[in-house]
Amino acid sequence: MLRLLGTVFLIIVASVLYGYFQELNPGSVHLRISPSTGYDLSPAAVVLVSMATGALLVMALVSVRETKNLIVGWRDARLRRKGEKVDALHREGTRAFMSKRTAEAIDLFQKSLALDPNHTDSLLWLGNLYRSEKNYPEAIRLHRKARTNEEHNGEVLLALAIDLEEGKRYEEALQTLQEILRDDPGNLATLLRMRDLYASLEKWQEALDVQHRLLKAGLSDVDRRAESAVLVGLTYEVGAQLLERGHPEKARRYFRGAIKRDKQFLPGYIGLGETLIREGKTKAAGDILEKAYSKTGN
Repeated sequence: MLRLLGTVFLIIVASVLYGYFQELNPGSVHLRISPSTGYDLSPAAVVLVSMATGALLVMALVSVRETKNLIVGWRDARLRRKGEKVDALHREGTRAFMSKRTAEAIDLFQKSLALDPNHTDSLLWLGNLYRSEKNYPEAIRLHRKARTNEEHNGEVLLALAIDLEEGKRYEEALQTLQEILRDDPGNLATLLRMRDLYASLEKWQEALDVQHRLLKAGLSDVDRRAESAVLVGLTYEVGAQLLERGHPEKARRYFRGAIKRDKQFLPGYIGLGETLIREGKTKAAGDILEKAYSKTGN
């Protein structure tokens, strides 16, 4: 009703204005709309046509904007509802996993990914579930997809590294651990994982290098003491490997380094004594072993 009254009012106002300007501006204006077509209009009509055209353009622009906002709002609402459903399925999946209902958890994570194939958390958890069932190819596939979504997500990269390691793809696992350390050089979990992997592959020098980095990573006093003991053992292993490969001079340096860090470290003395024996320095080897006995009583 108000809209109708407003329209009538505008028509009346336009008519009054038209009559007023028509009286003030007699005559006509020839308006050409093409090379061969034109119309004679009064000045008042030209003004009103111009005003009407402007009003129509404004209305058209407002309509386009409102339509766009309506479409965007509908799309955002639809995406929001979809996201809420995906998150709900993921939460149910995590609860099922915590309750040891593995099959149900897998089903829920799969439903979540059916709605959103790029849901990083569901990719991560489902991959971990597949790894626990020793389905390493599927775990690797899911975690690689999650990495594509979030290239610098340390949790995803660490999960992928574990997949690769347990799947015996050691070099790829080490490369993935290096990716984490490029973004976070002091990541303790990654440094420990890398150290242990190098040690399991008997790459003692690489394991020792990582151990030095680990000791600079802000450990607690208790952890620092424990890791310092590991450093001594790794130093010895590097020496033993060098001795086995025919490099007694280099090996001797590492054995002495292990002893310097721990005066009670018996394998360091024995390794140093064996090195001296191989070099024909029997008396010096005897002195070292006597010294070791006096220190350790072994």
